[in-house]
Amino acid sequence: MIYPDHSSIWKHLWDFYIRRILRSDFHDISISGLDILPGNQSVFCIGNHISWWDGFFAWYLNRTRFHRKFHVLMLEDQLKTRKPMTKVGAFSIQPGTKDAIESLKFSAELLSKPGNVLFFFPQGAIHSQHETSIQFGKGAEWILERTTEPVSVIFSAMFTDYSHHRKPTLNIYLKQDKDGPAGLNDRYQAFYDYCRQTQISRFKAT
Repeated sequence: MIYPDHSSIWKHLWDFYIRRILRSDFHDISISGLDILPGNQSVFCIGNHISWWDGFFAWYLNRTRFHRKFHVLMLEDQLKTRKPMTKVGAFSIQPGTKDAIESLKFSAELLSKPGNVLFFFPQGAIHSQHETSIQFGKGAEWILERTTEPVSVIFSAMFTDYSHHRKPTLNIYLKQDKDGPAGLNDRYQAFYDYCRQTQISRFKAT
């Protein structure tokens, strides 16, 4: 497992770079839902994995909505080629190995401490945003079953569309889930279905 190694210098550089690249490469970014989070609880943000951009989107979302200490779980093979990301909170998981349990335990420990955010993409690999079924394993449920303090579980769904513009618009939909670990995938699927239909309706209206 590769652990995060936060650096304040890297944080400022990363923040500057992400804000600049999002401003230059996207027409607009829209975030819908969830204006207020309770207290200083850690946030477990579970989302669809649609592109190389997702880590950047997660950083932007945290800076604009969550305001927590940033963490993101990445596949170990990917993080090995992007080691500087550990300086802003990335750590690794290697599915199907004994080390995977260590990564999940570390995730539960992070979330048990107030003031953290963990972005979790349970699909693992990148999938098309046009897929209608979101399937993931039991890792997210396993983590939540082992947290020792209250955690704000947030569902996120991300979609990009060009419409009439040269650059795409990013739409991020958020919803807080308060129903516990069991049935997490089914509830996320219902949320995702609603967001996908909302996105289609929004696109038709442009």
